[in-house]
Amino acid sequence: MAWSKKPSAFTAEIIEGIEQEQQDAATKILRRVIVTSPVDSGLFKSNWQVGLKTKKEGTVSNQGDALGKGISVIKSNKGLGSIWISNNLPYAERLNNGWSTQAPAGFVQAAIRVASE
Repeated sequence: MAWSKKPSAFTAEIIEGIEQEQQDAATKILRRVIVTSPVDSGLFKSNWQVGLKTKKEGTVSNQGDALGKGISVIKSNKGLGSIWISNNLPYAERLNNGWSTQAPAGFVQAAIRVASE
């Protein structure tokens, strides 16, 4: 049986579909970690950052639109490169381990689980 269309002809369509799925999943994860982050001053929520291919370094000193900025970076991802979502504040790991009564332990893992459903 012959191909009606060569596989190389629809490779771009496949890659585009994968890009969209990756962007959708990353956006869901980012939105969820921001929404479920515990709040004291708001600095923690503002420090969710998105990097392409590598983890973003440093912290954000002002409270800004982490979701809007992150989605903008996510949408700029082309190809099949990795998308990194991180929070580099020194107490981020403690918060994820249940240090705050405002968020359950493992809220980051929960965000990933929810986004993958």
